[in-house]
Amino acid sequence: MSENRTSILNEMQLAAQSLLDVLKREQQAYAENQAMSVDLAASIESLSQQKMQQVKQLEALEKQRQSLPDPHFYRGGDAKESTDPQWNAIRDTLSQCRKLNDLIGANIVAQANYTQRAVDILSGSETGNATVYSAEGRASSSHASRALGRA
Repeated sequence: MSENRTSILNEMQLAAQSLLDVLKREQQAYAENQAMSVDLAASIESLSQQKMQQVKQLEALEKQRQSLPDPHFYRGGDAKESTDPQWNAIRDTLSQCRKLNDLIGANIVAQANYTQRAVDILSGSETGNATVYSAEGRASSSHASRALGRA
């Protein structure tokens, strides 16, 4: 049973490190390319797919890990209190992944807000309009926009 547990933890450690590597490449792609291009969009799409694959693999491995009866692995059944150094290393890597993913997400939101503000200014939308989202995820303003002028 211990061999199976070690194998699962080894796979989890590799998958967690792979996810961290993908997130670092994604952050670098955004940092190096301020303007969205077709190449950047394709690169980001590829990285997103890689992230999803790693997350799915980690979820499957976690289910396998949880099914193992190993009283020395948990104290009180709480994975946060593990005395296993390999599990703690995995948790540390996954914590780094979460922090980096949160940072990337915050940067994407900030860029989207900046872009929306520029569009609002160019289209003559009034400031203070609430942006709402449809069921399809499309943003729309609660007021009709007006043009600044005509050329």
